[in-house]
Formats: sequence, structure tokens, C-alpha cells
Amino acid sequence: MKGPLESVLSYQLRSQSDLSGKLAVAAGTLETLGSRFDATTVEVLAAALQKSAGEALDWADKHAKNVNSAYLCALLSEHAGDPKVCGYWEHFFSLGATPDPFHRLAYARALATNARRMDAARQIQLALAQPVRYAFFPRAEKLVEEIIGDSGWGESGWPLRKARVAVLGTSTTSLLIPLLKALCLRPNPPLVLSGTLWRRAARSPRSR
Repeated sequence: MKGPLESVLSYQLRSQSDLSGKLAVAAGTLETLGSRFDATTVEVLAAALQKSAGEALDWADKHAKNVNSAYLCALLSEHAGDPKVCGYWEHFFSLGATPDPFHRLAYARALATNARRMDAARQIQLALAQPVRYAFFPRAEKLVEEIIGDSGWGESGWPLRKARVAVLGTSTTSLLIPLLKALCLRPNPPLVLSGTLWRRAARSPRSR
């Protein structure tokens, strides 16, 4: 959610009629932020520059390197469909910002787009090792299905166990489905949902 400062920044960016004006606002904002990471502010910049993501990425890539400019490059490379998107995310993570689960999800999407499904799965696992809001699960659902695939990771080389799970209830249970699918990518612990123990059988790297 945007705060007062982000709303002011959004207005300043909208007030610029061309890309050069928006980039000037972005440059001033990044200079003000310095090395203090502010994901929300950078996301406002990326959203405003999205329509010219390719040109904006070329500009941001030449900007003084810090965690904010690196995050801006990662976001813009996604919007631009840049083939180096994974490298931009890796550079961002290398600068020491505490990885947010949604940042890992974005990186996982980039990895999957570049046919690196196992690496994408690892990023989902790392995201799930942190506390995550429910919003993570519906956003990750399509990617999780892509990673698992119809073959159930048959080509992954990992030992697999399959199970059929029925989700039953007297009210809407559809919200549990993306959560279950994502949590089945976790390495070993059982799934604990609303106090009920679910015996997971998606995969076990140690089973032979």
C-alpha cells in the first residue's frame, strides 16, 4: 500500500509528459534513497517507467549501482522481457537486501521463463522458508503448476511420491488449493493447515 510520500512521487511522475522527465524524477529519487533500500518507492518508479521499460532499463543499468537501482533494473527487465533478467535479479540479491518472498517469486518466474525449473523451485522453497502472506500463494499458483508439470517432475531426477488429497469443508475451500500446491514444493516437513496435519507426498529428495 502506498503511503503519502509514494503518492506524491506517483503524482510527480504522472506530471511528466515524456520519458526524459520521468527519468529525471527517478534519478532524483534514487539519489535521495542512496543505499537505504525502499522497495515500495522503487516499485512506484518501475510502474511509471513500465511503458518504456527497455529504454528505462538501459538508463537504470548505467546508474550508480546500489540496491535500489539494482531492484529497479530487475523490475524493468521483467517488464521489457530482457534475456538478462535472471542476471539482474542475481545482482540485486548479491547486494544484501533481505530477500522478500515476493522478490524470490519474481526471480523464480524469471528462472522458469529461461527453462531453469529446478532453480525456480529452489527459490519457491526459500520463499516458503520465511513467513509469507496468503497473497503469495495465488500469485505463485500458475508458476508452481508450471514447475511441477503434468509429469509430476518426471524429468527432474528427484524421487517422487504421489498422493490424492481431498479438500472438504462446509464453506469455500478453493483458497486452500494454491496453498497446498505451493507447500508441496517444500523439502521435508509435513503440511500443517488450520491445526490439521496433512500427510504430504509430493516429493522427498531423501527417499530412494
